[in-house]
Amino acid sequence: MMIEIDKLCEVVEKINNEIYDLGLELNSPYMELHFNGWAEIIKFLGEVIWSSEDEGREYFYSIDNYEPIEGYLRREVNKLLIELKDIVL
Repeated sequence: MMIEIDKLCEVVEKINNEIYDLGLELNSPYMELHFNGWAEIIKFLGEVIWSSEDEGREYFYSIDNYEPIEGYLRREVNKLLIELKDIVL
């Protein structure tokens, strides 16, 4: 199932605003949406967390649809933040 670009923009903006409201300040966007004409890619802190070409969301056969994109992106962001938290230099 293809997700409309407007919906992706809305979700990315919502999550970015929530992160910004936490008081975190970076010199670049937290989450970015890229579109090259045939594929959509969402990155968080430069890491790809979702791509329309490599759908990672869970598919629910009972409703013949994927899980909502917002919940998936939140889960992927949290997984990445946990991985980053464990880095010690």
